[in-house]
Amino acid sequence: MRTLRPCGRRPPNIGRNFPGIVRALIGASLFGFLLTAGLPAFADPVRIVTSGTVSQLVEDGETGAAFFGSGFALTSAEVDIVPAELCSPCIPGRTLNLSTTIRLSAFPPGFAIVDGHTYEEVFFGGRLDIDAGSVIVPNVPVGGPYPQLGTAFTFLGTLQGFADVTRTGTPLFSLLVAGGGHTSLGFFNYPTQNGITTDGWQLEFEQAAATPEPGSLLLFASGAAWLGRRWKMQRSAAVSRS
Repeated sequence: MRTLRPCGRRPPNIGRNFPGIVRALIGASLFGFLLTAGLPAFADPVRIVTSGTVSQLVEDGETGAAFFGSGFALTSAEVDIVPAELCSPCIPGRTLNLSTTIRLSAFPPGFAIVDGHTYEEVFFGGRLDIDAGSVIVPNVPVGGPYPQLGTAFTFLGTLQGFADVTRTGTPLFSLLVAGGGHTSLGFFNYPTQNGITTDGWQLEFEQAAATPEPGSLLLFASGAAWLGRRWKMQRSAAVSRS
């Protein structure tokens, strides 16, 4: 599901030789790890997401997600983003709530490490309910500049992994997760469009702490490596078909 995508002319695609979603996930997640640390194990079943991101790129609407915390790391190539509110066109001065629901897509499969178990290919399920604040729609001039406005959020949800794409039977793992961070949305006014539209939705998980644990850094490195390997395989397959 590709949401919030404007029609018409888009900004130039920078870094065309590397997939945008990999740049976004690795960059945002690395930034999160430099600021955060994995938390100690809890008796309570709720896991805290300490870093990671859910994003939709402006260039092509591509989506993806990465979740990191104490004892787990998950990377997903596709998510469904369902905003609580939409506006198209958006009226300047309107209050826009950035709360949203995120549903993890089963396909394509992703990668996960949960409590020491590695899943090279896992079909995700679950949803996150994001409770965010609101922003005021800016008066964006035709042709830009295009602002990105944001607010804080908290969330509660589930992250599940299954052995097959049908997502039937007992899941390989099921995590009750919570946390918070910062979410933002871009506002655009392209010459080929009629009014202000939105795109480039971003959500970054944050957890205040001093230094990342070595175990958390290892989980991040594994997830990032999986993204790189998957992109190389897809690119090789595309070249062989051409």
